Amino acid sequence: MKYALYISICFAFSYGSLGYGQVAKNSSVFMELKAKDSLLFQLGYNQVDTAQVAALTGEDFEFYHDKGGITNSKGAMVTSMGSLGSMSYKATRELKEGSLEVYPLKNKAVLYAAIQTGEHQFWADYEGKEKFVSSTAKFVTLWTLEEGDWKMKRVLSFDHQVPNESDPHIEMTKELAIQLKEKDQQLFNAAFNTCSPDVLEALFTEDFEFYHDKGGLTKGRNAFLDPMRSECANRDMQQPQPSKRILVPNSLTVYPLFENGALYGAIQMGVHKFASLNAEGNYVDGDIAKFLHLWLKIDGEWKIKRELSYDHQLQQ
Repeated sequence: MKYALYISICFAFSYGSLGYGQVAKNSSVFMELKAKDSLLFQLGYNQVDTAQVAALTGEDFEFYHDKGGITNSKGAMVTSMGSLGSMSYKATRELKEGSLEVYPLKNKAVLYAAIQTGEHQFWADYEGKEKFVSSTAKFVTLWTLEEGDWKMKRVLSFDHQVPNESDPHIEMTKELAIQLKEKDQQLFNAAFNTCSPDVLEALFTEDFEFYHDKGGLTKGRNAFLDPMRSECANRDMQQPQPSKRILVPNSLTVYPLFENGALYGAIQMGVHKFASLNAEGNYVDGDIAKFLHLWLKIDGEWKIKRELSYDHQLQQ
């Protein structure tokens, strides 16, 4: 079971479930990160305080936007925020009340990061005109602890909607959702049923990162797959698989990512359940959890660059 404890699909069985779900909204972690979000937007965005943005952003920073593409450095992020001051209108952001959620990420019970999710709306204020909502959106922010301080490391900004305007990409998104659902099936079939690391290798970028709320951070495709290669080489494929992954029906959602109108990636989110084989040869329920895959289209092929596995809870 060493491999089953390592690979993402089987981490659910390696530790207890207590302390790994969404934190209470009066907890210290939630309040700390809510304050960080407020500093970022109330000062950094609304007041164009680039010093505050720089103080909150980690050195190894990435920002994936569904309209503006990828910002892949701290410096570029600070510059982008600074450009808000030169626009023809005053832009401000407002967090949707009650939408903020925080999920801690731990490595063997030691907190190392947290996922913050929420919804917000953006306002446009032109001189001499009434202020109005220009768009709404969802966001996922990955905060990491660096020398005891929370730093913004990965940000996803997606599902931007303009009030009273229809989404021009509805049909394309439906087709993309079908395509990436097939990729999801291919991914977990190779991991569970056929034990095929070469198949998985083709689905990940070389710099793949995997953030898990029980097993910590794994950096690099080889670091993720090498334990599986060893396990698969010694596994009797005629025996029942040691664990199962079951996708919760209708839980998959897909959000396309564009840069200047060109599709470059997608966010795939869902919920799945796990079952493990006990000593009597029966499958017993394990955890239920959320996952997020950041897919990028590279040379015409879809590959996972970042993966989040979080909110593991024991099935009821």
